This record gives sequence, C-alpha cells and structure tokens, in this order.
Amino acid sequence: MKITVTGSLGNISRILTEKLVSNGHQVAVISSRQENTAAINALGAEALIGRLDDEKFIHNAFKNADAVYTMIPPSYGTTEEIKK
Repeated sequence: MKITVTGSLGNISRILTEKLVSNGHQVAVISSRQENTAAINALGAEALIGRLDDEKFIHNAFKNADAVYTMIPPSYGTTEEIKK
C-alpha cells in the first residue's frame, strides 16, 4: 500500500513511518525541511519536501496515495512569517 504521512519526524509520525515500512508499505513522508531528507530515507521512506499550505505540492503528494495520515502542525507565526 502507498501511504503518505505528514508530521515529518515528529514523535508520532516517526513511529508510524517505522511501523508502516516494517510492514512492507511504501511510505512517503512530508517535511518542510530539506535537512530531514537523509533521516526520512534512513527509515526506508521517501522524503517529500514542501509546505502543507502549498496546494499544488499537497495535491501531488497525495494523488497516488492509497491512504494519507495527516498531522497538521500549529502555525504560531503571523501571516507574513508563514509566507516565508
């Protein structure tokens, strides 16, 4: 099964990714940080680097998935900080 996970390497998403990969699933993990790529790949998952507020990126990340797990992080910044 192809599964896309948000939440990057957080406490829940990391464990979920490890379990899904160990059960033979093809997992893609969304992260907004390029520096997380190696750690995501080390889990046996594909790193998808982008922002959850980027509609085109999310559409492409989700379109071939059989299932999606979403862990939406809070946004504590101002609108201008979020756009950066």
